[in-house]
Amino acid sequence: MKEHPILFQPWKVRRILEWDWSLGDMQTRRVIKPPVTDGIWFEGESREWRGSPLSFQLQTWHSPYGMPGDRLWVRETFDIFTLEGENIPSLLYKADSTAVPIIGTGAWLLSLEHKWRPSIHMPRWASRLTLEVVGVYVQRVQQMTVIDCSAEGVVPATLPAFEELWNTINAKRGFGWDVNPWVWVVTFRLAPPEPHPNPSPNIQKNTGVFGEGAVASPIDESSLN
Repeated sequence: MKEHPILFQPWKVRRILEWDWSLGDMQTRRVIKPPVTDGIWFEGESREWRGSPLSFQLQTWHSPYGMPGDRLWVRETFDIFTLEGENIPSLLYKADSTAVPIIGTGAWLLSLEHKWRPSIHMPRWASRLTLEVVGVYVQRVQQMTVIDCSAEGVVPATLPAFEELWNTINAKRGFGWDVNPWVWVVTFRLAPPEPHPNPSPNIQKNTGVFGEGAVASPIDESSLN
């Protein structure tokens, strides 16, 4: 089993936190890079996908999100900030305005003013969500179905709604819906709780989505301004 980081926007994190897992697993779609310009196929036990771009040169893609059984640790928008009247800093998550007290390590991220930090900068120890990869396959984005829209967490679960969301994220990068790019489709569920891989920041423990969990409470964002 391997671990891989994955970035999620706040809306997607909220969907994961709110998801009724009795309905089934969730999905995410990510553009394959470098872009596929022709057909692509799975290469058996080698866990590779191969394609024949228009240049007629064989090209190989390896999933950056692992294979079934691997883990994905979620990077999301966050900050570390000492709330007014508090003596210890809190780890703040933008998706649901959750505050988690931390002690010790993490001071290197502490700032004197609240400012949301991009998900790409989240360290492993600050991640509160670990996902288990159920499946990985490739398709063109327009091949998705209404059922897939639901698994993506889109509300309403319709193709037009997903198309609009997809374009807000990918059109400016040249991978809009009309381009119909090839994408990785990753199916996932919450990973079973296990000890945190780096407990050094001493995130206060209880129960929840932080492995064994953490004391998490929603905060009033107006107190951070």
